[in-house]
Parts: sequence; C-alpha cells; structure tokens
Amino acid sequence: MTLPRACLGALLALALCAPPAAAGPISLPVGGAANAPAATAKPGAKLHVWIVSGLSDGGKLWQLQGGKVDVRGAIKPYVKHQTVLLVIRQGGHQLVAWRAKVHRGSHGHGRFSASLPVRASGSSLRVFAEHQETAQQSAGRSKKVEFGSIYPSVGPGSSGEAVHLLQLGLTEQAYSSPFSGYWDDGTARAVLAFRKVNWLSHDTTADRDVFSRLFDHTGVYRLRSGSPDTHVEADLTRQVLVLTQNGQAWRTFTISSGKPSTPTVQGNFSFYRKDPGYNSIGMYYTSYFYGGYAVHGYADVPPNYPASHGCLRVPIPDAPFIYDQISIGEPIYIYST
Repeated sequence: MTLPRACLGALLALALCAPPAAAGPISLPVGGAANAPAATAKPGAKLHVWIVSGLSDGGKLWQLQGGKVDVRGAIKPYVKHQTVLLVIRQGGHQLVAWRAKVHRGSHGHGRFSASLPVRASGSSLRVFAEHQETAQQSAGRSKKVEFGSIYPSVGPGSSGEAVHLLQLGLTEQAYSSPFSGYWDDGTARAVLAFRKVNWLSHDTTADRDVFSRLFDHTGVYRLRSGSPDTHVEADLTRQVLVLTQNGQAWRTFTISSGKPSTPTVQGNFSFYRKDPGYNSIGMYYTSYFYGGYAVHGYADVPPNYPASHGCLRVPIPDAPFIYDQISIGEPIYIYST
C-alpha cells in the first residue's frame, strides 16, 4: 500500500525529533526501588565504667557488703532517650542488674550513674555496663571493672582483709594503727580514738558505724586552732590528743584529761621540757607545757571519763611515740568542743 505524501512527511518529522537510542540494554525501575533513599547507619555505642566509692588497697577499691557501690559511666556518642544496663557479677552469678538513664555530657558523650547494692563479699566482684540495641543506637558493652567487698565487723581474734582494711583506713584518716592484718591492742586503741572523734560510744567495737565512716572518708578529726604549723591539739570534750603536720591531723590518740576536781588547764601553750622514761609517780615519757601540766603515759587511762590530776594521760604503749614527735617550743592548743 502506498502512503499519502502527507503521512510520509509526518513520519519523517517524528524520526528527526526523537532522541538517539542509548547504547546497551534499557533498565526499567522495578517497584520504584530506584527512587528509594539510602539506609542510614545507626551510631555505635562505646561504653566505659568506673567506681568512685570505697577504700583503695593496692589499686583495687573495696566496698562493704550490705552497702552501696557508686558507679559512673560514659557512652559515646550521646543519643537521646537511651538507657544502659549496669550489672554486677561474681563468678558465674549475676547479683545485680540495674537500668540507668543516659544524660547528655560534654564532648559528645553521654553520662550515667547509679549506687548499686553490694549483696556479697569476696575479692572478685565485677561491674560492667551494656547498651542493648535500639532503633536509634547500636549495641555496646564496657569492660568489666573488678572490686572487692568485706563484711564490716571485726574484733579480738580477727585477721585477714577486713582487719587490714580497717587498719589502712584508720591510718589514712590520721589514727595510729599497726598494719599487721591482725586485731591487736594497737588496733583497739585506734578504734577507740576514732569512735571518740566521731561521737560514737567509747569502746573498741569495729562495726558498720566505724567501717562506713572509714570507707566514706569522713572520720578524720577536724582541727580547731587554724594553725598551719606543726602543733598539738587536745580536745577535752572528746578526750583525744592530735598530732599535726602541715596544718592537718596526722595522728590521733585516746587520752584521759583532768577530772572535775583537778581539771586540765585550757588555752594555748608551748612545750618547754621533756623527761624520758618513768618518773617517781609513774608518769612515762613526759612532755611539759605549763607548770606541772604535761602529756605523759600512764597505767590508768579510762576510756569513758577524765581521771587525771590535770595532765593529759595517754596509754603506755603510745607514750614513747608521742614523746618522740613533740619538740621543745612546739605549741599545744587545749580546748573543749
């Protein structure tokens, strides 16, 4: 069939205006996939935890069974509305699982914290944090941090880590304690001085009240004189004697001062004479500060009341040490609180 000339002209025009065919096969979109946006990767979760409570021994922090361990942590990056799970384990047993909210920190980090119950004793408890995957952030887990725990009660016949930590805590807070790891008379005298300073009963019981103050670092004697120089302070109300260094308590001892009928003089004085050994009336390693008033060892130092004729009595075993630390001309401040 022969097409009319007008139709041939129209076909020619369409051919001239059409774009050239692409080389290779033609790909057609299937279900609109070619137009979908690329998937966004979730931010990761890098976690770190540390402990801020307890008593340090050789780099390991120790806690009290029945108390709390204060845990802090960071997660990077910070993402809104996230939580982490804090876990304490001992061996293969999970002791605590606690969910903590993540708060915005600095430098793109999130922060979290919790005070977790310590439900067991032992030297190898571990705490860690994990972030479980959410729609906004990937999963992550911190390294485990090891800590120890003791039961807070020791006494005559006790030994081991709990006694060692008691002695360590007493020394760190300016009490005169041995480091034997065994309960002995020196430990008992240090506990008595500690209890006097902290308004506890005047005995040698090393119980939770004592351990809690030691582990919280709140049991040190607060000086009254305000002097930054080396000196001695005697608190007649609490019946303690305090040797200082650089304006801070250094060693604290139990004493018995003057009874009501022969009270100890109060005020600011200086040591002017020292006599070693015993004298004729049983005073031992004596340091005089005003007339016949002195710091000295004596066989009778009651723990609960003042009993001397005006002097500051200290237990016989403590007397040589105190004597050696006192210098002629050194000030002593004596007061009631």
